[in-house]
Amino acid sequence: MKASIVQTCVTAALAVALFCALPSVGARAEGAAPGPQLAQTQNASAAGDPFAADEALVKHLLDSTVGTQPPRSMVDGLYDDPDHAKQPMAEYLSAGDPKPEERAKRAVTLARGIINSRRAITETETRDKLIDTLLEVASEVVCSAYFVGTEIGEGYVPRPSSFPYDFGGPASQLASGYTLITPASSMFSGGRPQAVEGLGTGALLFDGITGIDKIATFVPNGRYILIMLTAVGGNYETFRMTVNGVDHWIVWTPASAWPMGQPLLVSAGMQLAKTPVGGYAGKLSLPIRVANGIASIDFDGLPASFPIAAMELVLYDADLSTDPDEEDCLRWDRAQRAAILALLTEGGGQGHGPPDPPTGGCTPGDCPVEEPPEGSPSGAT
Repeated sequence: MKASIVQTCVTAALAVALFCALPSVGARAEGAAPGPQLAQTQNASAAGDPFAADEALVKHLLDSTVGTQPPRSMVDGLYDDPDHAKQPMAEYLSAGDPKPEERAKRAVTLARGIINSRRAITETETRDKLIDTLLEVASEVVCSAYFVGTEIGEGYVPRPSSFPYDFGGPASQLASGYTLITPASSMFSGGRPQAVEGLGTGALLFDGITGIDKIATFVPNGRYILIMLTAVGGNYETFRMTVNGVDHWIVWTPASAWPMGQPLLVSAGMQLAKTPVGGYAGKLSLPIRVANGIASIDFDGLPASFPIAAMELVLYDADLSTDPDEEDCLRWDRAQRAAILALLTEGGGQGHGPPDPPTGGCTPGDCPVEEPPEGSPSGAT
């Protein structure tokens, strides 16, 4: 995400609102033509609607996934337990921390597997429920943030207008300009918060807190960038963060896989930190809009060993450079939704596609991607 991260979030909300106006997959008559609202969306695309899907990207997703299928065992598992399909779907779409284009391709591949399954013919309600769930989860995954490697300047102190928190134990060395948050803090609810030490260097990264379920803190209404730091890499575990009602699926990648992002440096004219804070961290940057005076962060499936070293709520500034760079993810989100709906239309909602592959398919992250000769229409590849 760049400096326009919050404006991008608003655009995302508008795009989601547009697609939410579409009738539920399960509500359509099986074998029927697209509903009038879907037809209006397609007409709007032709008329230059800025929130409509890019037809070139839609075609690219459909063409590049022809003949692809997810593992049959995974699809059968989704049909067996559709009420708990979100987590395995998110893991399939985000394993290996791929870029938005690859996540969108996986979403279309997974849709093909659901629609083309032999079970789709006799379990139409389950098929439609799974597609509805996939449309929801794919939108959350395609544009979710990822960890970037961040160098923290030795004298770094947060801006006076931000809300910075240093997580650690009661005897933790407090980083200059931060508020100490211990496991006993009223900021936490649920879970089993526990202080851990020896994670990284400097007062900010040496210790942290694990076992967190929910964080809530009072801040003035406004638009912020939520910055979360950890000094430890993971093993591609997937978890969900709900930030003031907005879901983000996050992959805890190894430190060696963190792309280099913007460093955290002291602002011009500010006094340097008195305590050493320099070090190397994995940073998440997510937009958050506060309308009721509370910044709330809920974790679902957060690994018990995941340590939060520090958190900072920075007032949104159009001139502030943020990470990561996902400037075209919204275009891929709209394209994958349109492509999935197109698959339903082509198959008449009856699973009239090619049969399941004779083998178990490939695992996410290892599936070969056949690119068109001219590469990605967005220029991302």
